Amino acid sequence: MEPFKYTEPNFSPPKVNEKEIRKMSETLLSEKLKKRYHVFGFLQEQEMADCLQAADLVVSRAGSSALFEIALNSKAAILIPLAKAAQGHQLKNAYFFAKEAAVEVIEENNLKPHFFLQKIKYLLENEDLLKSMKENISYLARPKAAWIIANYLLEYLGQTNEQQKK
Repeated sequence: MEPFKYTEPNFSPPKVNEKEIRKMSETLLSEKLKKRYHVFGFLQEQEMADCLQAADLVVSRAGSSALFEIALNSKAAILIPLAKAAQGHQLKNAYFFAKEAAVEVIEENNLKPHFFLQKIKYLLENEDLLKSMKENISYLARPKAAWIIANYLLEYLGQTNEQQKK
């Protein structure tokens, strides 16, 4: 029997790189917004946590872990769901949050550099909208979810064990 071999899903991200985004942002953003807009190609764990704390607006995929962190930190966000995620879960997650006016969604097929930067510009220039998004996403945070689920399971298992003893 051959060992299992992991292969990457058939996905090609948009062909825009960090340098292109930097160049476009220099052209499109006002001097005031340039001071607030920072492009990072990759961040280490602690850098990511620090940036999340400092951010006014987060751009992210729409996986459950990312959404948990964004909601827990009450951050406005632009979500770019992974189109080929299993059973479309990222798309569902993104639109659930969007329905609550907590995020903006840009689907991959609509992710064009100019449109993306215009969306960022629009949000950063509308502080009332950012504030509203931050408030709305904070209502979706469930910081004790794991504890609650674990207690339900333990309670259920305890009842099941007691029933089996009878």
